Amino acid sequence: MMPERIKEREEGDILYFYPKFLEEDVKKTIIKKFEQFKLVYYPLWLLRCKFSTEEGEKVDNLFIDGMSGELVFTRHDVLARTDGLQKLLRLNMKEKAVLLYLTTYGLSSFERMSKMLKIQEKDLSDILTKLHSQELIGKEEENYESNLDINFEEIIDSQISESPVNYKYTGDVLPFKVSLASTDEVLNLFSPEAVERKKCYYPYWLIFYDDGNVDIIDALTGEKDKTLPSDDILDMLSS
Repeated sequence: MMPERIKEREEGDILYFYPKFLEEDVKKTIIKKFEQFKLVYYPLWLLRCKFSTEEGEKVDNLFIDGMSGELVFTRHDVLARTDGLQKLLRLNMKEKAVLLYLTTYGLSSFERMSKMLKIQEKDLSDILTKLHSQELIGKEEENYESNLDINFEEIIDSQISESPVNYKYTGDVLPFKVSLASTDEVLNLFSPEAVERKKCYYPYWLIFYDDGNVDIIDALTGEKDKTLPSDDILDMLSS
């Protein structure tokens, strides 16, 4: 459930990032025999979040992967995704607080965590044992550290700079696996004063080679995306 204080505003428009890297550009990059290439639109949830700061109101965009539920941001000219966010969201409140503390502040001793988070030592010991068994944290001598690849400052500061539009280039639209309601838990981590949510699609070129391999090319930058699993996209296209 969304907290009552978060005011919701939803728009019916579906948005698309318009590709800058088109057919002729794709052909110039192909250096081996291929069967075909095609444009697909990958689903993202766009959350426009309003925050109140000492300087006044601030609006930040957050993007959630519409298939995995991970947060999306830019890194080295391609989209990057957090690793482990969904595992974090499945934890209870105290477990989440411990993991977020380690993810945010880095290495920490048992005693410092207990003091800063105001969690009794017996409870903290049980929480750390559980998180360690799930490989969400590691231990270095007497200190603990998070195994999650989540940097909230980087996510906010490295959002997609291009603005989506309400029309699209010809291409196949992939369906969402992550529901609107599933984005609530992500919003709870950021606690915005108000939010506007939209379905959004990001363009990729799929290049099918004669040897059976498939390359995924970011249609905004022309860079190869090595992190997005092509099998997942191909399964969605065939379903």
